[in-house]
Amino acid sequence: MYYYNARANLEASKVGILGWAKREKWMTYFMRRPRICSGDPSKRKTFTAPYGTTTSVAMIEHGLQLVADYIEDYWENIWFIDMLNQLLKYSDENKGKFDIVAAMQMCEIADEEISEVIPVAVKDTKKQFQDIGYYKDEKGYTRFGVIP
Repeated sequence: MYYYNARANLEASKVGILGWAKREKWMTYFMRRPRICSGDPSKRKTFTAPYGTTTSVAMIEHGLQLVADYIEDYWENIWFIDMLNQLLKYSDENKGKFDIVAAMQMCEIADEEISEVIPVAVKDTKKQFQDIGYYKDEKGYTRFGVIP
């Protein structure tokens, strides 16, 4: 998450990792509760929402529908054998044994949440770049710093 500046969508019941993230100052890498979890998504403010997606029956069904839509669109790109096995054998009665399916649900809910986010243009960093390294100054001494 740090390397890609990404955010994780957690189940709301996973409070242990959130406690760790608060202590380590990593809360910016976790998503707030998606708007689909609240009653009226238009009135909810994202910066005050709690962290994590609820695991209600409605959210599980919604997540499964998103996973089913993903499979219909991208079935030919799923090459991970364990994922295929869990997707084929998934059942509501034993949903606790299907971690990959649950992870796919959280990913698809997060994808749905950020689908309306507009990418921001990155600043041109070439203008600010300065060569830094070792060089010899006018007296012949080796120095380190911005190369003149």
